[in-house]
Amino acid sequence: MKREIVIAHRLAAAFLVFAAFTAQAGTGGAAKGVEGAARPARFYIVESWLGAPLWDHFILQVEPEGSGSLVRDIRVRPGETLVNVVVESVNVSLPDVSPADLSEGFGLCSANPGEIDRELKSRTRSIAESDDAGRVGIVATCGDHEVVLHFPHRGFVNLKGDTEETRQLARWWEFRRTVEERVLGRPHPASHSNGCGLPDALDEIQRHGEAAARDVGAGMFDKGFDPELPWGGARPLHDYVKDYAGPLAGRSEGRLREHYRFQHYVAPGYPIGAFNATLGGVVRLELDVDPRSGDVLKVTVLQGNPLLAGAVVAAARQWKFALEGMPVGKVPATVDFSFVWRPADAGAIGSHEDLQRNQ
Repeated sequence: MKREIVIAHRLAAAFLVFAAFTAQAGTGGAAKGVEGAARPARFYIVESWLGAPLWDHFILQVEPEGSGSLVRDIRVRPGETLVNVVVESVNVSLPDVSPADLSEGFGLCSANPGEIDRELKSRTRSIAESDDAGRVGIVATCGDHEVVLHFPHRGFVNLKGDTEETRQLARWWEFRRTVEERVLGRPHPASHSNGCGLPDALDEIQRHGEAAARDVGAGMFDKGFDPELPWGGARPLHDYVKDYAGPLAGRSEGRLREHYRFQHYVAPGYPIGAFNATLGGVVRLELDVDPRSGDVLKVTVLQGNPLLAGAVVAAARQWKFALEGMPVGKVPATVDFSFVWRPADAGAIGSHEDLQRNQ
């Protein structure tokens, strides 16, 4: 259960960075801090859960982009068949916010990996008998050198006692969450947002994921992944994308059952929340249609999962019925969502058929 909660939390954090916020942006970071200490020019965090046959890797990458930063939240996971590999990425640009700003207060460049490793060895229990093992890696570029830190999952480390050493060690498990909160608090473009803070463009997440898969496969994040786990021997992070065959998606558009004629028809999109839950189902609507224009005046949901219903309502409000043969009174509409894995380049299943059928 702990593993599923962590994964769900990370997915939510990954997709929430598309929300629009109104907080004031911080100033751009310089190469040196106020006391002259080096500040990271770039960094990334790798969090991994491994437990045969399932595994998940989460990568939060912060790179300089002009005077600001590009933040990529990447997930690498097995597909439904446990054979294919799925790579997803949410990308956010933060103007005038440097990687150093996002890591402020953690002293990444002054961290001593040797001292941290010694402290961890005295506090970490064996994970040899555990079904699941989590690892965290942090890699920062500091001037002409890199700082590489590796940690086991927090649950395997004794962090009891209110001592300075314990507090200093415990803060590293808060690093990713702190960076995510700082990203959330910065104004940035809210492209492809549905107003609920979630992206509604699965194709964009998959397209960014395809680029991320190339970087993972090239070994860009290998230093952040600690393969010292109790089974299977050493396996580098790039090895996990060897079976990546391109973007995958579920059936991304709903199928309208009724055979109406439209002047304008929009297929209901498949929301990202439903995609992550591999959710299918039926949404039943009742429409009030203007008999003079064919416009939909009101949409009432009679049945359906809220994760799916919102997308159907948004689409139905854009429908415009053909005046010839237009139904009268309360107009029923039923949309089927059937979750089916398919290659992303195979084309939409059902949506084009529906559009041709209904026009």
